[in-house]
Amino acid sequence: MIEACVVLATHFLCRTTTERGADSLVMGELRRLADHGYPFARARVWVQDGEYVALVSRGRFYVMREPIVSGSPSHLLIRWFLRGTYGKAFNLSLIERRARVAGYY
Repeated sequence: MIEACVVLATHFLCRTTTERGADSLVMGELRRLADHGYPFARARVWVQDGEYVALVSRGRFYVMREPIVSGSPSHLLIRWFLRGTYGKAFNLSLIERRARVAGYY
């Protein structure tokens, strides 16, 4: 067991867990940020002497324009446009859901 701390800009999370659990905690935070407008959030992790410290940087806030669909039905291409100025906040789970639907068709 290790003491895992995830440090964010506004708060921090600490708990006693395994290294795998700490990795899962960090990945969960990065995914949460990607669902709220920060697709390029990243974490720096240090593990030493039973302590696990992750500094999470949100990066720049992005918004998403509606996708542009082009090509023939057999070779469909979907382009997503990221902007920093207008549109809906970037949402990774929405993009993954729409990609699965497009792949189905």
